[in-house]
Amino acid sequence: MSRSSNNSVSGVKPVSAVRKASGWASGLVIIALFAATLLSYAVWGLDSLIFKVTGIQIDLELYQIFASILPTILGAATATLVARKLTGIKIKELFNRSEKHLKTVVVGFGLCIGLNLVTSLVTELFAQWLNKGGAVVTPPDFSYSNETPFWSCALLVYSCLIAPVLEEVIFRGYVLRLLRRFGTGFAILFSALLFAFYHYDLTQLLPAFVMGCLFGYIAVRSDSLLPVIAVHVLNNVVAVLLSTLLPVLSPTIVLTLNIILYALALVSLIIAISVCRGEFRKRRGPALEGQLAQTKVFGAALLSPTWILLLLVYLYEIITKILVF
Repeated sequence: MSRSSNNSVSGVKPVSAVRKASGWASGLVIIALFAATLLSYAVWGLDSLIFKVTGIQIDLELYQIFASILPTILGAATATLVARKLTGIKIKELFNRSEKHLKTVVVGFGLCIGLNLVTSLVTELFAQWLNKGGAVVTPPDFSYSNETPFWSCALLVYSCLIAPVLEEVIFRGYVLRLLRRFGTGFAILFSALLFAFYHYDLTQLLPAFVMGCLFGYIAVRSDSLLPVIAVHVLNNVVAVLLSTLLPVLSPTIVLTLNIILYALALVSLIIAISVCRGEFRKRRGPALEGQLAQTKVFGAALLSPTWILLLLVYLYEIITKILVF
């Protein structure tokens, strides 16, 4: 990731540079979400028009693919093309194949599972607290057992393969590179925050943020998207398998799995705390970190107009989803 991190910033005011870069990073998320929403509405409008003119309605499964999965893919692809144009970095440059990443993938996957369990537990408790107050918060269901075979296959391919690749290219590929010259810690945390907002779900906010931090750290350490994508894919596969299998397994097996998984979660939490204390203290961004304290970097980033717009849109969507009017 040396190409973007060594960009010269001479003659540019640090605060302005941070605000501009974080604005572009936030803008990529807005582009992805806006393009997906626009395409989804276009499909809905086309379906309505066809039905009015011919009386023929598109098959439900095809409609779901064209109105849900395909717009999301095209939205992410649009953001990727904008990022490539903005940075001048080709997608193939994001993948470092010169090193073996098996150990990184194994350790990263273990941390991923453990941290996911911890954050999911916290999120579930938070959701229960909100529900008691009259809000409607439903944790996402990653189980596809109630879906038709065709739709289940489409969801599996998207959630376990296409989505991890696209998300890593955008967030750990371009966004992280765009921000890293202002400090490695800032780049990882802010890109993780954008990653969490991209999921557009209150119950996924904390898990996605923590996973984004882990994925960002792996990307920085490995200087490649290959291990990050592998860990992301494995994480999504396990989420689908657990959501699908746990309801049908015997109580004894479920209890055994829970003991193993939560033991792994505890170990992962200890390792994560140790990593945070060690790595983020010694790693410094090469260009601006000496000129601008990290607190000021975050302050400048959070005052970016594009970031504020993304935050307002996110808050509006969340409030309208959880409140019953």
